[in-house]
Amino acid sequence: GEMQLRGMIPEVTTHTALISACEKGGKVEKAMELFADMQQTGLIPEASTYGTLISACEKGDKGEKAMELYGEMQLKSLIPGADTHTALIRVCEKGSKVEEAIKLHGEMQLRGLVPEVTTHTALISACEK
Repeated sequence: GEMQLRGMIPEVTTHTALISACEKGGKVEKAMELFADMQQTGLIPEASTYGTLISACEKGDKGEKAMELYGEMQLKSLIPGADTHTALIRVCEKGSKVEEAIKLHGEMQLRGLVPEVTTHTALISACEK
């Protein structure tokens, strides 16, 4: 990118912000590309980076990728926040994976995270399918 051409090396927070912009703009493929680029340059994604990409995947109907990223987070002992859990529960809702949605909700509570109204709405919707 342009930053590298100018001799600047983007940090994790810069990449996370760029991924977030892609998430908000519905550009999930670009978000995944940025995530791969940051890892190739030796930067280690934080929980917030994963969470932002998981949210982008959920919105972009890439549920399998979102769950794969969640698995990576667990392997790296990164703890997802409430927003990430909600995005994952929405993925389960879209894929009619009720048991997985309930499991994620339970993990959220075990971590002391407070579910939001949108979390409960997604969980109820998953149970209805």
